[in-house]
Amino acid sequence: MADYPKGAVSHSQISSYVRCSKQFELERISKYPAPPTWYFIGGNAVHAATEFLDKHWGQNIGDVTPENIVDAWTAEFNREIDDAFLAWPDDDEWLKFGRRGSEQGYAYWFAHGLAGVEAYIVWRQAHPELVLISIEERFDIELGGAGPRDSIILTGRIDRVFRDPQGLIVVDLKSGTKRPTSALQLGMYALGYNRSHEALEGASVARGGYLMTKDGELYLQDLTPFTPELIHGMVVAYLEGVEHDVFLPNIGNTCFSCPMSRACAAYSGRTPEAIQYDSLLRS
Repeated sequence: MADYPKGAVSHSQISSYVRCSKQFELERISKYPAPPTWYFIGGNAVHAATEFLDKHWGQNIGDVTPENIVDAWTAEFNREIDDAFLAWPDDDEWLKFGRRGSEQGYAYWFAHGLAGVEAYIVWRQAHPELVLISIEERFDIELGGAGPRDSIILTGRIDRVFRDPQGLIVVDLKSGTKRPTSALQLGMYALGYNRSHEALEGASVARGGYLMTKDGELYLQDLTPFTPELIHGMVVAYLEGVEHDVFLPNIGNTCFSCPMSRACAAYSGRTPEAIQYDSLLRS
């Protein structure tokens, strides 16, 4: 039986397991090393740059200039690249995935990421009715339940919480090209926020949205279907799957962009290259 996970459970863990539990095993349990991935470098920098701008201007976001945006983006993007070099010095081996494939290097992500940060700021400036409540707010809550799973800790970090005339909204920024099909992440964030602030009058979240930086649009969703019981059940199912070594490969179109693909027998078919790669990683 796997000895992972330990401690708190997050949406990132669950979504990774659901997307492909074999990748989850290779990445998080076997801990196969993989080069940095450009879309993670770019995505992390988009989050960091928007966070910087929100923290420094807050509700005065209308005062942000194009120069401020470029400066914030450049600093955060270069910081992410410096970190990637420390982890993997040969940048020729960094992974490039996506619709544009080999184009997704420094030049592509500098332009793409900058456009995303600009789109986020334009969106904020166009919606002065949205009051910024918190930035990157962390929660750690206990999920109640009967039996051996009655003390599960759910953790997370909410990109933004806003308030409009109808109430609070949890928001997660997405720098990719595809909007998530499930609002589970937002539902977990709403539960985490509500439990953390349940003593405060009017601090209840019932709506959330993914802010797609590719088009600067917030896609709001009703989060009331994501009850504590539903989320607790999904967390329990995830824990039981991991603890009983249930790791099934989800072979499909996303395999080519998986950083674990060369180490995955289901995808590689155990080619000589994959066997050699596996031997090197375990040596």
